[in-house]
Amino acid sequence: MTLEQQEQIRRWWGYFHNDRDDDRDVSDYVELRAFVQDKPYSGYFNTPDEVIQAAAQYDHAAVYFTVNPLKRAVSGRVQCGQMLKATSKSIPTTSDNDIAYRRWIFIDIDPERPAGTNATNEEKGTAAAVAVNLMSYLTKRGWQLPVMCDSGNGYHLFYRTDLHNDKDTAKLLERMYAAFDATFSLPNAHIDVSVKNAARICKLPGTFSRKGRHTDERPQRMDSFMLPAPGEVWMSHKVTQAEIEAVIADLAPETQVSAPTPASPRVGRFDANAFVKEHLDVKDVQRDGTVTKYVLKTCPFNDQHKDCSCVFVPDDGPIAFTCRHNSCQDKHWRDVRLLFEPDSYAPKTRSVTRRQETPSDLWKTMPEIEYVDYSQMPRVTTGYQSLEDKLHGLRAGEVTVLSGNSGSGKSTFLNNIVVNVLRSPADGPRPVVAFWSAELTEAQFKNWLYQTAAGGLNEPKPDGSWGPPVAAIPAIDDFFGDSVILRNNDYGSSAKDILADIEQVTAERHANLVVIDNLMAVDLSGMAFDKFEAQGVFMGELCNLARRASVHIILVAHPRKSMEFLRKEHISGSADITNRADNVLIFHRVNKDFETRAAAFFSKEELADFVHGNYSAAVEIVKNRAFGEECLIGLYFDKRKMRYADRPGESWVLPCLENRNFIQEKIPF
Repeated sequence: MTLEQQEQIRRWWGYFHNDRDDDRDVSDYVELRAFVQDKPYSGYFNTPDEVIQAAAQYDHAAVYFTVNPLKRAVSGRVQCGQMLKATSKSIPTTSDNDIAYRRWIFIDIDPERPAGTNATNEEKGTAAAVAVNLMSYLTKRGWQLPVMCDSGNGYHLFYRTDLHNDKDTAKLLERMYAAFDATFSLPNAHIDVSVKNAARICKLPGTFSRKGRHTDERPQRMDSFMLPAPGEVWMSHKVTQAEIEAVIADLAPETQVSAPTPASPRVGRFDANAFVKEHLDVKDVQRDGTVTKYVLKTCPFNDQHKDCSCVFVPDDGPIAFTCRHNSCQDKHWRDVRLLFEPDSYAPKTRSVTRRQETPSDLWKTMPEIEYVDYSQMPRVTTGYQSLEDKLHGLRAGEVTVLSGNSGSGKSTFLNNIVVNVLRSPADGPRPVVAFWSAELTEAQFKNWLYQTAAGGLNEPKPDGSWGPPVAAIPAIDDFFGDSVILRNNDYGSSAKDILADIEQVTAERHANLVVIDNLMAVDLSGMAFDKFEAQGVFMGELCNLARRASVHIILVAHPRKSMEFLRKEHISGSADITNRADNVLIFHRVNKDFETRAAAFFSKEELADFVHGNYSAAVEIVKNRAFGEECLIGLYFDKRKMRYADRPGESWVLPCLENRNFIQEKIPF
């Protein structure tokens, strides 16, 4: 192996294996896989020197590496430190289950050529055009230039990311690759759509592409780096899920969906097949798996482009348009639809019509504006004195955004608030809480809520879980009565329906508190074209509704996946979500990670009780429009009771459960 090859491998190691993932289940090994006469040989290595030594043994063959980081468990495989023939279960190669997370978005661009041959310079040039067009587009969308390799026969692009290794991510990337392929691929060069699996392998830089024998016309070329330039400092921006979704929305803004069901009605959704047949000059219709391909006689943007444009309509996925001519490379499906329906992507909830007359109350003086005493505003209580001292209750007409990492305890905290609202003394009629839980079944919601209500009465169940005694259920039913109402998930998740249902429940059932859990489950497709604009429109409507109906609304908004300490700017979606909210709360689980990362944002005095293990959770007020309070509040958690409390050992019994016979049999609380 030449010095040049070794240098390429060392550069590859520097880009791909210099990350510190001490807090994740990540191995320091990478798998090399070599194919000799179509027989796979596998080995796991954790230093560049070992990789160079192993790759040198197979310099006559094709050598590949696993793109994404591996879990620590692979370090126990027999081929660690050596290359072995992978032909039995005892010597397995890397599977998707072996991948810790997705560190890279891998894009493979290859030219069409005869099977078993290397590419000519002309064929490779076509692949270069695809790569340049794609990179140019993504750069304009704010993506950083990728790590780019000349793969020998085509080009490899690697965009840094930090995504989960799960089915949802695979589906997201599948949609992205489909949109890239339909938009940027040319007849003689295409973007590979099959590289979505997490355990994808890729040609190792510094090794040769050996698809066929070496000739002057079709040479065997070395896989080598093109970007960044040697010695250039490469700053690795991580492409987020939101940025991927925004690209998909731009290239293929509509999605053809399967037939509606009672659980997910889709009345009035766009019918792409009918649109194509009505507006476009279709020459041929082809069916490939779950995708309908419409071959057009002429391009809708230039009638001189004949038999070179297509529309792809999947049963469930992004709709795409492509034309092979360079002058149409910037045209996507959105542009096609706008030709015939100019207002199709305009927000439906906004008006730009100018008033004919100036209303008399357009501008008001201070005496004309009624003074509102915040202390007298209608409100419901959270039940936590430390939180009440800062928020002064959940006031009617306001919206609170609640965020927190998965598993932090947000749902249990919300259950506590629901119970506290109903058990706290109230002037006038008893409060009513309306709840939409998109992720829980009715039975799950009731089970969790009743554990919080029973508290110290919870008893162990046969499966090891805890729950209220069966004899206590009728009493808890009486306590909640018609004061807690749960929205039926069978009626879908359309944003417009959600808003209408909230308006109805406040008018007819006089709800004082409405909880939406969570924003990511709301179908925003009817609000606006762009996802973030749609979120902003929805949030604006939610705030207007809260004021109009004099109700407090809590909206759960999940954060983006981040390894940093959770901040307001990490809340996923449009900035309008937090900008328009009256209050923003972040719920933290207090653990070693919290203690380490919170130190960058809070003083030692503020964290003293948390660091010494005095709290189980923290509610951080990061926005409080009315009073400007921003602080960190500690809570104690009792798992058996499923309750958070201001003070350790704090306990109370619902009035409906006092003096019941079964209480005497319980452990004192």
